[in-house]
Amino acid sequence: MHHQRGGNYIDTNLNLTARLQGVTPPNGICISSVLYDIVADVLRDYRFEELKSDFKGLGQNKYYIISNPSLKTLEPTLREARLSFYFSTIDALREVENWEAVRDTCEQALVDFHSHPEFTSQLAYALLILGDKLGAIRTYEQCIQMGYDVPDSLYFIGVAQREIGNEPRSVEIFEEAIKKEPKLFHAMVELGEIYLNRRNYVEANHWAKKATKLAPRFYIPHAIQVVIALGLKKDKSLNTLIKKIPHEVRMRGDFRLQIQDYLKSLGETDYNKKLSRAFKAADKYVASK
Repeated sequence: MHHQRGGNYIDTNLNLTARLQGVTPPNGICISSVLYDIVADVLRDYRFEELKSDFKGLGQNKYYIISNPSLKTLEPTLREARLSFYFSTIDALREVENWEAVRDTCEQALVDFHSHPEFTSQLAYALLILGDKLGAIRTYEQCIQMGYDVPDSLYFIGVAQREIGNEPRSVEIFEEAIKKEPKLFHAMVELGEIYLNRRNYVEANHWAKKATKLAPRFYIPHAIQVVIALGLKKDKSLNTLIKKIPHEVRMRGDFRLQIQDYLKSLGETDYNKKLSRAFKAADKYVASK
């Protein structure tokens, strides 16, 4: 039986209900303005988003989409889906070291998600790898302004400054990065290399030792200390030092190559025999234990 009041009330609202179903998002709840007036005061913990639409044959109607802020939807939102797409794409491109594509993808992601800190950081790294040092510096500075991953952002700015020849500024930035993150051993290694090239063995050794304590199996700070011992012509110190270096580090080919590269950059060429003797002595020492 239909209740009449200026039209077919029940049929009209059934019709409206059918239309509302068509505009309701997945896993969502949509109610008419009539039901909203009834439940709004009771369901105060819920959020009601007011919308208006012209439904054919019904004219303009207000309706509300209900959401509970304390509950997450089962299905990802469009924004979440796009974020996931960009992150997975960038990760895959980094894996194959296609840095031009990483740069381009990050730039597109930042069009969709303006000033997103992670996309900004990923873009800065791609620019650094591609040789755009100034672009990388500017982009990492944006990360710092956003307060995002500040120690690492400072570290990479320091790397870029060093690579463009602004060594004094890079020293300042590396030291600032270490103040913010005292375990940032990569910045310590950079400082060790800078002071080694200046033949400031005291500072070079200071930073190399600090890096070694934090990362005992990272071969570069060990190489710096070996070169310092050679430069200071302290044979006993050299032998003792090499004996203490972890076996897996000492046996690495790139460890010895790193030492040779440092010696070459310092203009030293007559240390090969002394270095070989020290390595042989260390091998005998380890074998005897």
